This record gives sequence, C-alpha cells and structure tokens, in this order.
Amino acid sequence: MANASTRRVTFKSIVGTLAFRKGFEEAKKGLPLAADDFVGKDAWHYERGRQFAFCYNGRLKEGRQIRMDAVLAFQQAYNAGHVI
Repeated sequence: MANASTRRVTFKSIVGTLAFRKGFEEAKKGLPLAADDFVGKDAWHYERGRQFAFCYNGRLKEGRQIRMDAVLAFQQAYNAGHVI
C-alpha cells in the first residue's frame, strides 16, 4: 500500500512552475531561503529551483516560453544528483 498518490511529471513541467522559477531567481539574486512561502510539491519545486540556480548560468525563459536548454540542463543536473 502506497503512502501517497503519485503521478509522472516532466522536467519541463517542473521548470515551468512558479515555485521553481521563484527559487531559481531568488538564489541567483543571493536572497535568503523563503521555504515557508510554499507547501507540499511547491516546496520541493522551490528548493529544486534554488539548487538548480547554482548549476546553471543561463535563463529559464525566453519571453513567455521555457527554454529547452534550461530543461535539458535541469534534467542532466537532476540525473547526476546535483538537484534533489
């Protein structure tokens, strides 16, 4: 019996969340951790965004679109264990 329901998500869907982008941007600006601003899965996305900010030196978006190089870099960082 599972402890919680789960579903598959894509790396692009994670990078596209507001929580991920906020964590990424705050880490790039050197702002302190604001973990209490998010709960549940958004807290995970926020933390992943902060961690990814230290692995990636590019932009997440081009206009309103998520950059595919950012998604691929996030996937590689995640698979390498650099991001939880």
